[in-house]
Amino acid sequence: VLDCETTDLPGPDAHIVNIAVVHTTIGGDDPTVAFASLVRPPVPIPDRATQVHGITDADVRDAPTWADIAEKVSAACEGRMLVAFNAPADFSFVRVENERIGRPGFAWPWLDLLVVRKATKTRGRPGRLAEVAADFGFGLDAHGAVGDAFVTALLLTPMMRAAWRANAFARVMGAQPRRWGDGIEDDDDAPEPVETVEALL
Repeated sequence: VLDCETTDLPGPDAHIVNIAVVHTTIGGDDPTVAFASLVRPPVPIPDRATQVHGITDADVRDAPTWADIAEKVSAACEGRMLVAFNAPADFSFVRVENERIGRPGFAWPWLDLLVVRKATKTRGRPGRLAEVAADFGFGLDAHGAVGDAFVTALLLTPMMRAAWRANAFARVMGAQPRRWGDGIEDDDDAPEPVETVEALL
């Protein structure tokens, strides 16, 4: 499970200031933090971002840069399916950071628990991570990368079970396998689209 805190919304101006990777298995081991770090961005952290995650310029003054930790992030994710809540945002942050330092994209499969939530919840909005966590009996007090990644890891098994009971994976979703990086539409090796979430899994 991967989570990032940043200076801005997804886009070319966003920089990661905090990242965490948590290892877990569906229905298996307890989550463990595989890697976590503050990250020193090349720009000041806006006040509006600090109001979200609580991280200030002083907090990251002595932190490593993205170039310092990119290989460690890659090693923590190697050989695993990547999971996140609203995955395109987090993976966009990492992709952009890697592009800045000339690192290639990661061709790993990923699972978005927000999509699983949307497929399971038939009425109303799917909710933010803290709201979904509360529905499953988990509290989320802080909005940091480690806390968010850890609670997402705790949600993985019960959300998958709930979706299975709701027969959510059998619905036609227009599910599109994606790989972490741009250019998938032009890649001859890109996976083919599938009709259901179950087929994608």
